[in-house]
Amino acid sequence: MQYVAITTEGEYSVKQLTVLNKFVVLESKHQKVEDSKASMQHITIDVLIAAFNEEAIIGKTIRSIANQSDIDHARLSVHIIANGCTDNTVKEAEHTIKNLAAKPNITYYVYNLSETGKTKALNYGLDRVTSPIIFSVDGDTVLSPNCFSETLALFEDPRVMVGGPVPQMLISKPNCNRLIGKMQKVANICSRIYECITPAGCMIAYRREVFDKYPTSIAADDTWLTFTAAYKYGWEAVRITREATVWVVAPQQWIDYIKQESRFLRVSNQLLEVFPEFKKVFKLQRQAIRKAGKEYRLVIKEELKQRKVHLIHWKHRAFLQKLCDENADLMASELLTADNLWETILTTKRTPSELC
Repeated sequence: MQYVAITTEGEYSVKQLTVLNKFVVLESKHQKVEDSKASMQHITIDVLIAAFNEEAIIGKTIRSIANQSDIDHARLSVHIIANGCTDNTVKEAEHTIKNLAAKPNITYYVYNLSETGKTKALNYGLDRVTSPIIFSVDGDTVLSPNCFSETLALFEDPRVMVGGPVPQMLISKPNCNRLIGKMQKVANICSRIYECITPAGCMIAYRREVFDKYPTSIAADDTWLTFTAAYKYGWEAVRITREATVWVVAPQQWIDYIKQESRFLRVSNQLLEVFPEFKKVFKLQRQAIRKAGKEYRLVIKEELKQRKVHLIHWKHRAFLQKLCDENADLMASELLTADNLWETILTTKRTPSELC
């Protein structure tokens, strides 16, 4: 299966993107440091990777971390936490680490937990870290080479408590000319230009002082983290960088796509039910997204035209979002198990051969 990624520079295969370190900045969220290497000397970073049945892609996730640029002066401890896996995630992780070129500044640890649950796995990792800045990476993602360095640059501002790059979907080539692929292209464009104003759980960094442990009663760990930071420090403490990105494999089938979108909505609603104090920060976030949508409307139309995606697909996506919103609560029992774990989206588990 071949995949392409959509950037502001056009469509590229994932192999091309591993050497293409070129991103258009639509808005600046931080001041560029003049010498990034000097600014990151002696920095210690702990990286937590929670993995559940990620045999197909965990190796590529680890390699994308090992290949990060401009972090030679930082010391990384990478913790891979397999939780309740029934496949060969642990063996694949250990095999990948064994075959990596040794780097004196990176140390790897692999844990195999019998109990499932992403937040439980992350809490297990938090008990074993000591660095002031933590990076949390999902086990099914691939990072751009500048992901860590650009994210670290955000923390040059002492007000920043949570930060990360903009996530983008890898769309299978057979789907590129189908309706589902076109709507995923629209989603990527909207996410990159205005919808994504907070980091996503696939790659998020935070200062250790923001919280002690994740609550295990919720599934939206990333949203809980950003809302916690905004609630305690204000939205100026939450930043994103549009100069780097993290890729996740998009669902290939409609049923999985609808389930995924509905789950995203459901866990946000669930979060507000459990933590009603977040309603104010959630409202401010929604207002900011709506305002940005109006401001960037012409930009989106122009990019849709460049990507040869008809404007009607933007309207299709809006309809789909309403559909998922209305069905989120009705489908909750199908999407979340009793202990708030998410159902595996099967069509994202096939790894594209091009991923490096």
